[in-house]
Amino acid sequence: MVGPAPDRRRSGIASAPEAGSTHTLAGVMEGLKKKESLKPVTIRMRSDDIMTARGLATQKGIGYQTWIRLLLREALEREAIKWRCS
Repeated sequence: MVGPAPDRRRSGIASAPEAGSTHTLAGVMEGLKKKESLKPVTIRMRSDDIMTARGLATQKGIGYQTWIRLLLREALEREAIKWRCS
């Protein structure tokens, strides 16, 4: 049985399970080992954006800072592709 097509309006991370693009435990663990490459930063965000991020992250079972980092990475990759193509 074929499942529904992924919703194109949702982010790549959010639609990954429907698209069959998921991560393995080994891959996640490898990513955790690379944690030392992360640099701490401080940004100012609107309170309502933080509350939204916390709620969405909770639904996905991850921390809100991880969720924000994943969203930022996706956006940066998307913009880099646009920049290279123009």
